[in-house]
Amino acid sequence: MKKNVLSIALASVMSTGAANAVTVYEKGDVSWQLKGDFQVQIRQKAGQDEDSFVDYDDAELKNRFTYKLNNRTKAFAQIDYDLKKEKSEETYVGMDFGGFSFLLGDTDLPSDDFGHEKAWEGSSFEDAFNEVEESSDDQIQIGVKFAGLELNIATDVEDAEVDEEGNTIQTKVLVDAFLYGEFGNFDFGIAYQDVETSPNSDSIDTFGVGVGAKFGPVSLGADYSENDDVEVLHLSSAFKVAPKVKLGFGYEMAEEKGVDIDSWYVNATYKIHKKVSLLAEVNNTDEDDSDAGYVLGMRVKF
Repeated sequence: MKKNVLSIALASVMSTGAANAVTVYEKGDVSWQLKGDFQVQIRQKAGQDEDSFVDYDDAELKNRFTYKLNNRTKAFAQIDYDLKKEKSEETYVGMDFGGFSFLLGDTDLPSDDFGHEKAWEGSSFEDAFNEVEESSDDQIQIGVKFAGLELNIATDVEDAEVDEEGNTIQTKVLVDAFLYGEFGNFDFGIAYQDVETSPNSDSIDTFGVGVGAKFGPVSLGADYSENDDVEVLHLSSAFKVAPKVKLGFGYEMAEEKGVDIDSWYVNATYKIHKKVSLLAEVNNTDEDDSDAGYVLGMRVKF
């Protein structure tokens, strides 16, 4: 059954050739839209004596089912399937009432949208949230839009668990929140996360604030995030040097348990088509005897 559904979806994509999401089915108030995101790259991590490898960064089909209940209310379901890993990446259901929405299931946490990183792969930390928890298998998430701002708040349904030796096998996100706003050429984001790693331990609080600006072909960003284990300052910039070519730069200063680690990256993206890109990146850290890493790849979306 799974193979038949996948074959039908792929046939629809190839027959339409559309650059945006493909409408696989639409009748009355019911619709099924399909998107694809495929990125394959040759990669070598920065460090000592690292080997190159082929990385399937994305190989996803994203299914969105929508039911229009009235002029303002929609019910939806999202199922994203990773073809390489052969498993679901995101699965959730929810309702959208216009300025208010909620969902239940497996998806990225709100704080995953924090930051202005321009790297394809080269940032050592990116932000302090990624060092604690960046996903949640069973969460409730609420979204509110008001006065040009967007606030998303999530919490885990299941409790933290440890094995017989006291090692964490499942964390519990008590609170994960992200507030985002845009005003003219500027944007800002504030994120907060409280994670319990075991039932008997103190939770880990992570806080972050970031600002960005865009002036024509140039965009700039600065983000700061911290918790008890790591502190990260990330500076980034990107600008178009030609209609289809964009360059990105970033420098990161991080401190993890008293050890300072600085890293940098430089990349270029060439858009062959609106949804087809070639990418290249060089990155490294200031750690002793660290060899530069690189990324060479291609991304195709629809």
